[in-house]
Amino acid sequence: MSNSEAQRPTYRTLYVPTQMGQLHSSKKVRKQVGVHKVTRTEGVFKKKEVEVEEPIFEDRLEYTPTGELSDTFIDQPVFIGTIEDACNSMAEAGYEVISIMPIIRGAYSWRERGVSSVLAGLAGGYGYGYSYTDGAVITARLLK
Repeated sequence: MSNSEAQRPTYRTLYVPTQMGQLHSSKKVRKQVGVHKVTRTEGVFKKKEVEVEEPIFEDRLEYTPTGELSDTFIDQPVFIGTIEDACNSMAEAGYEVISIMPIIRGAYSWRERGVSSVLAGLAGGYGYGYSYTDGAVITARLLK
């Protein structure tokens, strides 16, 4: 066993942070999706039938990035790619991944509603909480 192998730790952990997802705005857009042939009658005195092509339209939602990041959801494709890259680099270094544990973060918000002087001390309002994946810890063991 070489000196460098003796110094390598048996277990290695790596924290992989997430990136928050991009916010998008949606807009209803009418797009041409094809054409179809229609037979029409033209002329008042000398009528003749003419075949013309008319466009076919469909209403679709189009999403465009706003340039802002969400505070409630992560960019899953980027996070998955980052975890894959980290696992591959550990494998190349001679480690076997034995666990991937998500790290969850909680957030909340609340608002108090107006209170009358008669009901002082009996405040009302609302609150909510949610959680999202903040990152992951990857644990690996040195292969012998």
